Amino acid sequence: MAIYSYRAVDPDSNIMVGKLSALDEGVLEKTLGMQGLTLIEAKKTAGITLSTLFQPRFREADLLNLTYMLQQIIVSGISLVNGLQDVVEGGNRKSLAPVFLSISNGVQSGRSLSEAMLERADIFPSYYVQVIRAGEISGTLEQSITYLMSYLDWQIEFKKSVRSLLVYPAVVISFMAILGVILIVFVFPALIGVLKTLTPDLPLPTRIVMAISDFVRGYFILIGFTLTGAWGAYRQLTKKPVIRRGVDNLLLKLPLAGELVNKISLSRYFKTLATLQSSGLDIQATFSTAASVVNNRELRARLTTVTEAILSGGSVGDALAATRTVPQLVVSMVSLGEKTGSIDGALARASDMFDKEVRETVKRVFAAIEPLIVICLGAMMLVILLSIFLPLYGIVGNIKGH
Repeated sequence: MAIYSYRAVDPDSNIMVGKLSALDEGVLEKTLGMQGLTLIEAKKTAGITLSTLFQPRFREADLLNLTYMLQQIIVSGISLVNGLQDVVEGGNRKSLAPVFLSISNGVQSGRSLSEAMLERADIFPSYYVQVIRAGEISGTLEQSITYLMSYLDWQIEFKKSVRSLLVYPAVVISFMAILGVILIVFVFPALIGVLKTLTPDLPLPTRIVMAISDFVRGYFILIGFTLTGAWGAYRQLTKKPVIRRGVDNLLLKLPLAGELVNKISLSRYFKTLATLQSSGLDIQATFSTAASVVNNRELRARLTTVTEAILSGGSVGDALAATRTVPQLVVSMVSLGEKTGSIDGALARASDMFDKEVRETVKRVFAAIEPLIVICLGAMMLVILLSIFLPLYGIVGNIKGH
C-alpha cells in the first residue's frame, strides 16, 4: 500500500491538500469520493529512503500519547497554535516533537487541524483525521479527541490481549524448530558417525535421519537462500491486489484460523463504526472509513459494499446481511437500533460482543493446536529414540551372539 499526495475539492469548492495511503490511484479516488471529496490530482510519494529507514517507528502508543497531549491543549483553553508551539519548544517528548512541529506549521499557515494532519498520513490514520474533522465542524473537538483516546486505548489493549494468548504456542513451536535444527545439524552427525564405525548395517529410521542430516548440512546455505527467496517472492506477489485478495480469501476459509481472522477484523470494524458514529461523522464517511481499517482484503471488499448499499438507499442491517460475513444476531441488533434511532448503542454492543468472541475463539484454536503440538513433539522424540537406540540394540545383540 502506497502513500499518495493529493489535491481534491470538497462540496463547497474548497481545495483540500493531503496525503492518504491506498492500494492504487483508483482506490484513492474511491476513498476520497466516499468522504465527499473529488480527486483533482494524485502523486505517489517517495518510497523508503536513508532518512526514513533509520527513523524510529511511530507506534499506536505514541499516537495515544500525542492525542492525550492534544487533549490537554484543548482543555486548557489556550490557543491551538500556542499549545502546539509550547509542546515543540518543551522538547520533553522527542518522538512527538517533530509531529507537533508539522501540525503547528500547518495550523499557522491557515489550515485547520484536520487538514494539517492530512499531510502526515504516515502518522494519522484516515479514521483519526475524519473524527477530528467532524469535531471541528460540529464544535465538539474536545469530545472527538476523547473518543479517539478511548478507541486507541481499546485497540492497544485488544492487541496486547491477543498477543498474550499467542505467546504459548509461538514459544513451543519455536522451541521445536530450534531443537530440530540442533539435533539434525550438530547432534546426529556425531552420534551416527560413532554408530557407523560399530555396525555398517543401520536400521531404516537411522538411515532416514542420516539422509536428512546430510542434506541439511550439505545444502544449508542453499536452503537459507531458497527460503529467503520464497518469502521475498511471496511479499512481492501479495502486493498485487488480485493475488493479495485471493490469499486473504483462502485465509478466511481455513478452519478455526479463518474464523479467528474474521472475528478480529469484525471486532475492529464495529469498534471503529461505533467511535466514528458517536463522534458525529455522517453515516457515509463512517462506514467507508471503518471498512478501510480492515486488513483482510477480501473482508474489506465485502464490507465496502455496505457503504455502496447505504448510498443507494438501502438499510444498514440489510447491507450487513448481504455481506454474508456478519452474524445474524449482530444484523438484527443493528437493524433494531436503526429503526429505534439508537444505532450508536447497537454498534457499540456489537463491538463488545466480538471482543468476547475473539477471546473465546482464540482459546478454541489453542485447544485444537495443543494436541497437535503434543503429537509433533512425541513423533520427534520417537524418531530420535528409534534412530539412536535401534542400532545400539543391534550392536548389543551381536555382542551377545558372539
